[in-house]
Amino acid sequence: MDDTVLRPLILIVDDELLIRESLADTLTDVGYETLTAASGEEALALFESHRVAAVVTDMYMGGSDGFVLINALRKRAKPVPIIVMSGGQPALAKQLGADATLTKPFRPRDLLRVLDRLLSRAPA
Repeated sequence: MDDTVLRPLILIVDDELLIRESLADTLTDVGYETLTAASGEEALALFESHRVAAVVTDMYMGGSDGFVLINALRKRAKPVPIIVMSGGQPALAKQLGADATLTKPFRPRDLLRVLDRLLSRAPA
């Protein structure tokens, strides 16, 4: 009998290494699996090759930013909750299709609360 429990896989997208690592550590500590990407292009490649339960992304990054990433994800047949982290413009992120926004800086528990809420509503 296989005792492996599938834990939700969260894709974290930010061009700042320290933020990616910090968020990955926070989510891993409470039982999530994580993948990280430094750009929208890298995130889309990971999204296509993994069973991602939710995406946590920055809006402003070099190259393909969060605007492009959200637009590309919303065109996919596989719906996924998207949480945007940004220093501003949460209304714009929502208009583009984000399910939730967090204004930087935020507390780790704020991310966990939003993520748990969104995943509890997401289809299996």
